[in-house]
Amino acid sequence: MTKKKKEKDVLKTNADKCPKIILTGAIRNEGSFWEMDIGKEDGKATVKVGMGGVCLNYNLGNKVYGWAGSHIEPGASIAGYSLIEEDVGLIDFMLMRHACIGNAITVIDIESPVKGRAGIVIGKHGGINHLIVYFGEDDLKKLYPGTVVKIVTYGMGMSLSEYPSIRVVSVDPDVLKKLHFRRVNSFLKIGVKKIIPSDVSLGSGKGAVDIVGDYDLCASKEQIEKYSLEDLRIGDLVGLEGESCCYGMGDRGNNFMTIGVLIHSDCIEAGHGPGVLPLLSCKDGKLGAFKDKNANLINYLFSNPKEAWKTVSE
Repeated sequence: MTKKKKEKDVLKTNADKCPKIILTGAIRNEGSFWEMDIGKEDGKATVKVGMGGVCLNYNLGNKVYGWAGSHIEPGASIAGYSLIEEDVGLIDFMLMRHACIGNAITVIDIESPVKGRAGIVIGKHGGINHLIVYFGEDDLKKLYPGTVVKIVTYGMGMSLSEYPSIRVVSVDPDVLKKLHFRRVNSFLKIGVKKIIPSDVSLGSGKGAVDIVGDYDLCASKEQIEKYSLEDLRIGDLVGLEGESCCYGMGDRGNNFMTIGVLIHSDCIEAGHGPGVLPLLSCKDGKLGAFKDKNANLINYLFSNPKEAWKTVSE
C-alpha cells in the first residue's frame, strides 16, 4: 500500500488581495557627515560611518556586534527618487510604507553597467528612511550613489486568515510562506535565531505611530553575554518577548510578542543598537517563538544559500 504524501502546511493569507505597486528609488550617499556619535560607554564624540552608500563588505550573515561603524547598512541603501526635488522626502516615506522584506529590485538606470540586474529588499531603516537592498557581489561592486532602481512593492495589507489578531507588516508573501512555523493548539509559533527576553530594552524608533521602520535593540554588555547575543547576524529573525507593534512601535505587555529581523549593525550611541524590523506582532498571546538555527533571511530568499553572495540575478 502506497503511503499518501502529507501536504505541506501553509499559512492562509489574503495576499491575492494585496496591491503590487511599482515605485522608484536611487542609491543615496553615505550620510555620517551630519552625525556625531557620543559613545554610551565613554562619552567621547566620534564620527562613525555606516548609513548610506554601497557597503561592499557587510551583508546578510555578518555579525551585528563588533564592527567599527554605527548603524551600518548592508549592501546598497536606497532612498526616494524623483525629478521633482520637493517630492523626494515624500517618496522616501512612500518607499518605507510600501516596501517589504523580499520585494524585488531592478536597476533601471540607463547609464549603469548593471542595468537590468536584480536585488532584494532585506531591510527598512527608520529615521533616515532607507531601504536596505541585497545585490550579488559582482553587481554590488559596480553600483554607486545616484543609481536609479525600480521596486515592485508587495505585501503591505496582508493578514493571516486563521490568526486575525496577529499583525503582519513589511514582509513579502513569498517570504512569509517560507518561514518555519508550528501550530500549537490555537497558537502560532515562528522559528527564530534568538528569543530576546523582555528585560532587554528597545530604543530608537520606539513610540513611532507608523509601523514602517525598525527600532533598536539596546542590550547592555552584561545582557549580550548573559543571553549569548554576540553571534546575532544581519538577516536573523528574533522574537521580542513582551513587545507589541500592532498599533505603534513598542507597546509592552506580559503576553505580547513581536517577530522581527535584524537589518543594521550596532551603534555606539545611548538608546541605539542593532535594528530590528517588525514582521509579525500580537498582543493577545496567540503568537510565540521557538529556536531555529536556520532562521535567517538567507535561507528564505535563496534556493542555494551557499551561492547567494555571488549573485541574485542568475
